[in-house]
Amino acid sequence: MQNNYYRLLKTVKDLTKCKFIVDSSKLLSRLKIYIKSDLFEIYFIHLVRDGIAVTHSCSIPRIKPSYGENVFTPRVNPLRTAFRWTISNIAAEIIGKSNIANLHYFRVFYEELSTDTENVMKRIYRWLGLNPSEAILTYPITENIHNISGSRWRFKKNVKIEFNKDYRKNIRLINKISFLLIGGFLNFRYGYPLL
Repeated sequence: MQNNYYRLLKTVKDLTKCKFIVDSSKLLSRLKIYIKSDLFEIYFIHLVRDGIAVTHSCSIPRIKPSYGENVFTPRVNPLRTAFRWTISNIAAEIIGKSNIANLHYFRVFYEELSTDTENVMKRIYRWLGLNPSEAILTYPITENIHNISGSRWRFKKNVKIEFNKDYRKNIRLINKISFLLIGGFLNFRYGYPLL
């Protein structure tokens, strides 16, 4: 399967002649495949979100757009969410800060991206060596952008980026404690308040 994936990447790279190919999968295993393929100069954006917000969000069932209005995402156990959040962020840091020749690392905080989108996007463009005045900074995006696959949320129209600041008071206490037991140290290191 990995060989097929390499071939797909190489074909996309060769046919599109694009300067950048964006993979928004959030899978570190896929990042490792890109690194191992040695086909790309990799610009890895590590998006960090307050783990308490992630735990709260995962505890709320949401309609799955591609399945119909009566199919919901399952609630995720807060301990499982905390474990996955912690492991994935530690792994992202380890990979991002390693001395891999074709890998460039940039950390962005979700809260800043959602409240100051334009300036964060300009910083990302500068980091990529692009002119921020050419950046796609507003939604909806009207350019003809293609994807191979993606999130079921792509079916949702009129996506608005907004920061939900009420999650800390709306999260159930047991969910918050569950997260803090596992991920509290890392969350605090990222600058989020413990309580």
